[in-house]
Amino acid sequence: MPKYADSQKTSKQRSKNTSRISPSSGFSNGHLSLSKAGPQDFFLAQPHSGELKSYCGYYALSNYMGETFDLNDFRNTVYQQYLDIGLSKNEIPQLIADSGTGMEGIATGKYNFIESKDSTPGIERGKFMAATNRYGGHWLTYMRDNLGKWWEYDSWKKNPTIIGNEQKLRSQLQTDQMTNIYYAD
Repeated sequence: MPKYADSQKTSKQRSKNTSRISPSSGFSNGHLSLSKAGPQDFFLAQPHSGELKSYCGYYALSNYMGETFDLNDFRNTVYQQYLDIGLSKNEIPQLIADSGTGMEGIATGKYNFIESKDSTPGIERGKFMAATNRYGGHWLTYMRDNLGKWWEYDSWKKNPTIIGNEQKLRSQLQTDQMTNIYYAD
């Protein structure tokens, strides 16, 4: 039996405004409690089908912050940023399916993250999100544990995975063609 098979929700999960989320979306059962395996006791997995398969930025943000954010609020922010540049509501779902949520603007705008093309500031802080070209474009979260080992929180996987030391982390970021990192100050 896998180490992380005993998935359960915690009190940190927000339930506000989730009534519009379909139970079949996979969202309601995506949280995993990590019995002290990684740097934090939280992981939110992402569905591989439906609208949410294009919301990796949302899952990276939730994993970075260690709690589930209000999905409908995030979705409204995504739609508003596309409406603000002149797209119609009918065009937005296809743009999200093709290009993602535009998390870059959300991270730096709404959540005041700092953006950098160099991973060093995030590595120095021990925690960051990264925009990469993995899977054709994907957001991931990286955290260092109290033993100095780096962990990858990839919402497409079933649980976080250990990367190892900083050299292995930098190698992974290069392999994934990291474009930018995002971190809170």
